[in-house]
Amino acid sequence: KRRVPIFPGYDWVRDCAHSLGFGDRGAAKSILKAWYQPFVDYGSLVFDIGANHGANTDAFLSLNTTVDSIEPNSECCGILKRRFLYRKAVVELCVVGSVQGTARLRVGTNDTLATISSDWAQRRSSKGRFLEDKVIRTEEVPVKTFDELAATHGHPHFVKVDVEGFELEVFRGMSKMPPAICFEFNGEAIDIAS
Repeated sequence: KRRVPIFPGYDWVRDCAHSLGFGDRGAAKSILKAWYQPFVDYGSLVFDIGANHGANTDAFLSLNTTVDSIEPNSECCGILKRRFLYRKAVVELCVVGSVQGTARLRVGTNDTLATISSDWAQRRSSKGRFLEDKVIRTEEVPVKTFDELAATHGHPHFVKVDVEGFELEVFRGMSKMPPAICFEFNGEAIDIAS
């Protein structure tokens, strides 16, 4: 059985860039590009699941890939569509989960913390680093499985997952593993990750 390299850490890379004084978008992009380069082949397909404003999508595109930039927040989706209008990126408004349907997205004052997980929404506003973030709106969003997206767009070579407490549902909808996966998890929900 083949082992799939799985590495958490792209947020760590971005945070390191900021702590070293590389606060501008170009420097952060260069660091993300260097971080991803060993895992992404020229011309390959990448899924950026939980794309937010597209920092990772931009880094992947700079590595000459095609990117499916998948984001459930309609406001962020609008930003992505404008930002990548003339580039090799497909922007898709949906949640990636274990079964097709619809789900309620909870968007807080910090849109990077938008989540489908009611447990994560409660945790983020009750302890840890995100006490100031409160849910300010919700929206119904279509849910597609990873397998459905792969059947439509092709099987990706690399997948980045940043879905605020919904990671397991993404992986449950994945019957064929890609060659490499990168995912984020937060210490506030470490018991869920284990």
